[in-house]
Amino acid sequence: MRIRKLAKPEFGFPDLSTQPRFKYPVRPVKTPVPVDYSEFFSSELTFPTRTEAITWAKSKAMEHNFCIIIGRDKKSNLFRKGKTWLLCEKEGANTPSKELQRDSRSKKCGCGFSLMCTEVQRDDWRINVKCGTHNHMICESLHGNPLAGRPTAKEFEIIKNMTLGHVPPSKIATVLDAEPGNVTSRKQLYNNMQKVRMERMDGRTIVQDFLYQCHEKNYYTEYRINAKTNQIQDIFFAHPDSLELLRAFPHIIVLDSTYSTTR
Repeated sequence: MRIRKLAKPEFGFPDLSTQPRFKYPVRPVKTPVPVDYSEFFSSELTFPTRTEAITWAKSKAMEHNFCIIIGRDKKSNLFRKGKTWLLCEKEGANTPSKELQRDSRSKKCGCGFSLMCTEVQRDDWRINVKCGTHNHMICESLHGNPLAGRPTAKEFEIIKNMTLGHVPPSKIATVLDAEPGNVTSRKQLYNNMQKVRMERMDGRTIVQDFLYQCHEKNYYTEYRINAKTNQIQDIFFAHPDSLELLRAFPHIIVLDSTYSTTR
């Protein structure tokens, strides 16, 4: 019995297998809807100092998941009153990257949000809204924001003490997450831990710092250098108590060479 193949119906559409395939398809970009934040900063509150006024404005901005920076600043004198412009962190133009291998462009998009901290009279500062709308999307959270994620003086002290105490990063992150309002990302935590280590090493390399720490703690150290490459080939170090035990019992030597047993 012969089986006849039915012809495929033709609808006039080209075969999909012959169409080009795009590796990175273009996705539609969400158009930001301008939202006016003027009502959150329009207040009759007065502050005794400029610092308190700016701190209040920054805290209000962080409550609504964006950050503001200090723009122009005119100090007060006998002829004029002090003024400070507070701008969105994304104000200004986006500068292209000079490196071709890494895209390090800024995230600025010319946002026009601006506040003005004005000295009404001596020891009397007030916040005025100049433009309360943003031209970009507002994130749902400030976690990982380069400005909001900077650790405070108290948080940096925690990072410093725990880093010098050889506490793993996961434990440090748990302590920081317990701090109210902390949005420090893991990358920012690692950068601050590296900053603490570099300050402790005081310009020394890793090997130089190791030998320096051994010298500070009275360890016995010996090392050999390769004559051709001028690189350290072997390092031997011993605890002072181990040397005392060796002098007391020179006929007994215990070697513990158990390693690489985890699977």
